[in-house]
Parts: sequence; C-alpha cells; structure tokens
Amino acid sequence: MRLKIFLSLFLLLIGMSPAAAQAEYSIYATAQRFDGGQMIWRSDNGTIYVLANSGQALTFPALAYRDLPDNPIFGTPPSRLRPIFGFGKVWGNHQSVRDLLGWPIRQEIGYNLGVRSTGGSTFLRQLDGIVLEVRSNGSWQYVNDNPPDYPTILNFSVTPQQVPAGERVNVSWSITGTEIALLEMYDGDTTSGTPLLLLENLPTTGNTVVNMPLQSAGVVRLVIWGANRYHGYVPVTMYERVVSDSRLVQITSAQFGEVITYAAYQRYDRGFMLWRQDEGTVLVFADGGAVYTFLQAFYGGMADNPVPVPDGVIAPRNAFGKVWGNFPYVREAVGYPVIQEQGYTLNVTHYPESSMYTLPNNSPILVGQTWRPAT
Repeated sequence: MRLKIFLSLFLLLIGMSPAAAQAEYSIYATAQRFDGGQMIWRSDNGTIYVLANSGQALTFPALAYRDLPDNPIFGTPPSRLRPIFGFGKVWGNHQSVRDLLGWPIRQEIGYNLGVRSTGGSTFLRQLDGIVLEVRSNGSWQYVNDNPPDYPTILNFSVTPQQVPAGERVNVSWSITGTEIALLEMYDGDTTSGTPLLLLENLPTTGNTVVNMPLQSAGVVRLVIWGANRYHGYVPVTMYERVVSDSRLVQITSAQFGEVITYAAYQRYDRGFMLWRQDEGTVLVFADGGAVYTFLQAFYGGMADNPVPVPDGVIAPRNAFGKVWGNFPYVREAVGYPVIQEQGYTLNVTHYPESSMYTLPNNSPILVGQTWRPAT
C-alpha cells in the first residue's frame, strides 16, 4: 500500500498522473469493418468506439446504448451486412454513425485487444499489431509508421469502352487486402438482378477478355470485387465481397456477318439446346419461343448434372448437363432429353434485330428476344 502511494506521489512530482503511466493490458474485444471505417467494442467496460476513415472518433459508453432498441434499420444493400448486438444498437439508432460509416462490409470478429491509456488518449493494439490512438478531442490516428493494408482496388481498367455487340473488351485489375477477385457483368447501368457473367476465384492481379452480349440495353456494367472465401463448410461456394469498382461499356450495333463454328445439339421433350464451341455459350430453346442464354463463364464452374433421371431416360451431360441440372426452370421449360447430344457445323448470320442459326438438318431459326423457325 505504501509503495502504491509513493509511486503515485512520484508520478505527480514528475508531471504524470497514475493513469498516464498505465501499462498495456489485454481484453477481449470485437470489431467490424464498414464502408467508411470501423467499430470496436471493449468487453471490460462495454465501450464502443466508432472510428471513421476521415479521422473522426465517437465514443459510446455502455450506459449510452444498452437500453436502446435493437437495430431498427433494414433493407441491407447487396454485398453489405446488417450490424447486430451493440454495434447494431449504436449504428441503427444514430443517424450520425450511419452517415460516418455506411454499411458493414465484413462480419464482426472477436480478438484480444491491447489497451493502454496515456495523457487523455486511449491506445488500442489490434490483432495485426497496428496501434490506434483514440483522442479525447474526438479524433483518432494510426500510431504505427505503416497503416494496415485495408482492401483497396488499386486499378481497374476496361478497354475499349465502346464496342460493337458480340465483340470483346480487355479487362485488367489489381487489388490489395483480399484473397481473390470476382468479375461480374450486368445488362444496363445497374448492379442489381442476375449478372450476365460471373468469373470466380480470379487472382487479385490479372487480366482477361470478356465477350459483349449480342442483345443488351445499349450499355453493360462490369464490376470487379475484392473478396474473401468463407472458410467454414458450406454446400456451395460463397464469398465475402469486400470492396468493388465498376466501369461502363457502351454497346453499338453488331458488325453483321456470318460465323461458322462447331456446335452440339440435343432435342428435349419441349425444346432443344445448342452449345457453341467458339464462345462456349449454351442456348436453351423452349417450345413456344422462349430463349435462355448461359455464358460459359457463368455455368462453367458449376457442378456436373446433379439431378438423377428415371430409368430409361437420357441424362444430359457436359455443358448441357450443368445448365439443365443446376437450373430448375430450364428442366421445367424443356423436360428430358429425347436423343443423345450430337455435334455438327453451325452457321450463324447476325442481323440488326436477330440472328439466324442453322440446326443439324440445315433448317434455319431466327433468334432474338424469342425464337421461331425461319421458314
């Protein structure tokens, strides 16, 4: 006891309070990354820190939020998360917090947090060793010389940005702070709905070529994502989309002409399917005129046909099997195969509003938003 009193008097004499000389100690904490910063919760006193990328810091003691209602905000955007528990209470009940941080981009994680208080500042040592200083004046900064390598799109380019329908564009990207990249393509100036294209498990630095659709709204949006894999067991491949950037490509009228390529054909109860070797596309033609198009990049990584068929019925294989087996509405539209798939030479002639395809018996069909026999 006398030693503690003596130490306190000594610290006062040299101009330091006992609290200012506090040694770092470890506590359990949770943290969550947001569009515009992060939130940290301390288990020892329940304090929540709101740390915006702008350098602004808000501090919420447990008494300030524990009796608030659970997060009342719904309508989570695609690829974003909804905060829960204490973070949800603070974020959902304070518009100022939502304005600073935006939506969560990563799941909340738990870890051991190093804490030290000195001269009115609180120093928080993160899991990666990075130290944050939270100041009493409502600001914060990194103490370390090198801030953490947060997910960032370093470069994303698409060239050219105006091409005829059916032509290719070159795509290159460079991302830091995530495991993989994903590339999506949407019809129109949007990122909603089902993408026309999804390339998965791409390296964080790379390039590829992408075929523009023959039929589009006149513009497509290409989106690059920095993403992480979910490492727990899940029955399908899932990703944590972390950071993104996008580019628009203007689609002009197709350069019309004839294309000759090897193809595969298979007749079904209520329609038929074609596969084009030149671009890997699978086209599903249902009786009645409906047409469904599946780019190779979209179906290529899917499981082989997982749907069993009755005895005596042909099971679709290869690309046809992937599309038929993984999309219930395709099975509903065309039924079961009635012949084995067969190869042939396909002739395609592009016109302003449609394309003419030849079938194995050389009979032509016109394909646009729907299809019909050409004769």
